[in-house]
Parts: sequence; structure tokens; C-alpha cells
Amino acid sequence: MRILKVTPVVAILALAACGDQQTAETEEPAPPPVAEAPANEAPAAEAPAEPMPEPPEGMPDDLPRTADAPPAPSAVFEEGVDALGDIDESVHSVFADAPFGAGDYRAEGFHLSITEEGDFTLEIESGERTLSGDLRVYGDMFTMSNIAEATDPGEFPMTCLVTAAPDGFELAADGPSCDMFDGLVFARVE
Repeated sequence: MRILKVTPVVAILALAACGDQQTAETEEPAPPPVAEAPANEAPAAEAPAEPMPEPPEGMPDDLPRTADAPPAPSAVFEEGVDALGDIDESVHSVFADAPFGAGDYRAEGFHLSITEEGDFTLEIESGERTLSGDLRVYGDMFTMSNIAEATDPGEFPMTCLVTAAPDGFELAADGPSCDMFDGLVFARVE
């Protein structure tokens, strides 16, 4: 009988030993060490942030905004060609970006002759006036400048938006200098 009494004690000790072994196996290993940033550089001091302007009425407050937005295209047109700086005529063809080429064009009350070099002659029928100067197209901006004749202040340099049109091109005003051409389609004269 003695064997029977010792057996339960041995079985309990064996189970206890198995439990310790399982606990030891379930412990997670320590995470690997993490590299630290060098301590020789001090963080840069931040400049105080400028307050953002208030949004217009009716605009949600949670839209992302930046304080330094680029100027709107109309701001460039209001300042005229002077806002773009001097035109470098040697860079590329004056018509590289244009939806038209050199030639004669007519629109209601206007006759425009353009040479390969970008010189133009504009006949204004209503005022019986003829103007000549330089014409350039950069992107979608059509610019008439360096007028040889006397003009009214603010009339030239003239900047307009230009787009392709059937048989020619269309001009649109995005500032006061192009008002007389706003919405006109210049068609090539054959």
C-alpha cells in the first residue's frame, strides 16, 4: 500500500514540474535593442506660426489651406507683361505654344498680320488705326507689346488667354488690357 500512497505524491510533483516547464516556454523573448538618434544635433527652433486668415462666409472651416498660395493667373494679367519680365526672343519660336502660326487673320473689326519672327500689324477698322509691335505666345498667354505707335496708358502691353478655334484662334480677357478682344475669334485669311 505504500506504493499507492507515494504514487499520488510523485504524480503531483511531476505535474508541477510540467507546469513550470510550460511557463518557461511561453515567456516571450525580449525585443531587440532599438538604435537611438545621435545626440550631437539640437532640434531646430521653430518660427512662430502666422495666424491663418478667416475663411469666407459659407466655406467649411475644416478644409486644408496654406498661407502662401501662388498668385491667381488674373493677378499676372492685371500687371501686364511687366509681371513676366523681359521676353527673351532667342529662346525658341514665338509660336511654339501657339494654336496658330504666322499669317493674316480677321475678326470682327480687326485685321491682324503676323510674321514668322513674331512682328505684328493690327488694323483697327472702327478707329481707323494701325498698330505694330511684337507678339508672343507662352503657354496659353497671348501678349502684344513694344508698340511702335502712341497708345493710351493701360492699353498695351496687352495680355489675353488664347485657345484654338476652327480656322484660327480665340482670345479671352482675363484682365482689362484685353477687353477689346474678349471672345473674338480670329480666322485665317486665305
